[in-house]
Amino acid sequence: MTFEDQVLNLLGDLKTEVGELRTDMSQVKTEVAELRQEVDQVKTEVAELRQEVDQVKTEVAELRQEVDQVKIEVVELRQEVNQMQKSVEELKLEVGEVKNDVKELKEENQLIKRAIIDPNRTVASVKTEQKTIYGILGEHEVSIRMLKEKIG
Repeated sequence: MTFEDQVLNLLGDLKTEVGELRTDMSQVKTEVAELRQEVDQVKTEVAELRQEVDQVKTEVAELRQEVDQVKIEVVELRQEVNQMQKSVEELKLEVGEVKNDVKELKEENQLIKRAIIDPNRTVASVKTEQKTIYGILGEHEVSIRMLKEKIG
């Protein structure tokens, strides 16, 4: 396989990896959107719970006879709010992790882009290596090897 074929294969591999990274980024974006929806749902539920607490307070003021039952409901609601707050905190942590993952993917993507965009740097290093080999083996030996490669 010639050097050019190897370079083309490497470029093809890099393009495939970039495609995979883009797919992964798309999936991460979808997951972030889903997490945001879940956070919005939790916020809605918390707002609904707050409305329920307000209703309970109104009922307590109006119906002193049911004070004991209302206290039990308030305690249960507080537990639910605490559980939801814990869930929100967990979601925040997960969103932070997803953001870090996206940042890492972006950094990797930039490195891949640089490698694809700057192939001249690689070509220059290969030319330098070829000159070194040419100097070691001598012009005659290199010419014989090149002819053998063309023939066979």
